[in-house]
Amino acid sequence: MPVLPPFQALVLRSYETGNTSEVVQVLSGEHGRLSVYCRGLRRKGNRFRAVLQTLAVVEVVASQGSEGAMPTLREATALSPQDAWERDLGRFALAMALAEAAAESCGEGQPVPELFATLLEGLERLQQAPAEPEGAALTEASAALLRVMEEAGEGPALDPELTRPWPAEKPRPECFWLDLDSGFIHTPGTRAEDSAVRWRTPRVRDGGVPLPPAAVRLVYTLQRGGEAPLLDAVEGRALFEGLLRFFEYRAGHGLRSAGFWRGMERLPK
Repeated sequence: MPVLPPFQALVLRSYETGNTSEVVQVLSGEHGRLSVYCRGLRRKGNRFRAVLQTLAVVEVVASQGSEGAMPTLREATALSPQDAWERDLGRFALAMALAEAAAESCGEGQPVPELFATLLEGLERLQQAPAEPEGAALTEASAALLRVMEEAGEGPALDPELTRPWPAEKPRPECFWLDLDSGFIHTPGTRAEDSAVRWRTPRVRDGGVPLPPAAVRLVYTLQRGGEAPLLDAVEGRALFEGLLRFFEYRAGHGLRSAGFWRGMERLPK
């Protein structure tokens, strides 16, 4: 069987097949989402078991199967530390959500070099974010999710009113609203009386998701090529969750990672 050129990939998940083998799903710039058959991966002493861990960045060599068949793993080399995410379940949940969003934004076998590069950069920045202040990791995660969504053509946009200087005589809203159908972030209008509280626990309702005031500042800054302004932990969590609710609505289903929302419980509220 012909051998595919070596390619860099991010490991998403795996599932068992047969007595000792597994199918590992990865995301790469050359092939988008890709399922790779790993013969004997569950056998004791298999040299690839420690390499193909969730969220590991690896270099893959695989044999191309016949038409319609998945490729078969031949070599896998670790390019990132295997325990990089294991020490922080909350940060692991954020990283997994980013990877899921990127994977859901492309097709099987569809080349997505820009999206893949954007994802890896976001994961690296999230990994390097300091533990203090608490909002640092959530700021990087929110910025990375926005960049991934924009690269996939699904990013939210600011209502034109919010891109102009705010009138001095007009009170600033305590909350903003992300419309699920249009994708615009705008002032909450008639929802103003209760949305200032609602954004702290984002839920889809009335065709939208409430977002904290920091959402406007962060989206505005990123869309103009600036660095993400630091959010506090509560605002960061609310923004990240709100963006995920928006993404899940657009995708038509929830995240595949069953442990994601459990991991989010480890983050500040």
